Amino acid sequence: MLRVGTLELDRSTRRVLSEGSEIDLSTREFDLLAYFMEHRGEVLARDRILNAVWGVSFYGMRTTSSLRPLPACQLGDPERRLIQTVRRVGYRLADD
Repeated sequence: MLRVGTLELDRSTRRVLSEGSEIDLSTREFDLLAYFMEHRGEVLARDRILNAVWGVSFYGMRTTSSLRPLPACQLGDPERRLIQTVRRVGYRLADD
């Protein structure tokens, strides 16, 4: 079980809870959130995220532009995104 603030992620059941309410995420969104939670507070470069979540052999559009609109990014305080952009470096999960 991974926990960040009121957010809980259980890999074994593939469930995500925020303040006790279940959040419906796609497979990729779940994997992406899990990766960020495992590396909480670290600044993660775009290529590192893509390789870890999409895989090195992934063929297709390899972009992280969809990170910010993900439901998981909007959890918690609306004034503070869960997944933050670090300009010209990468992204990080907000470390409360």
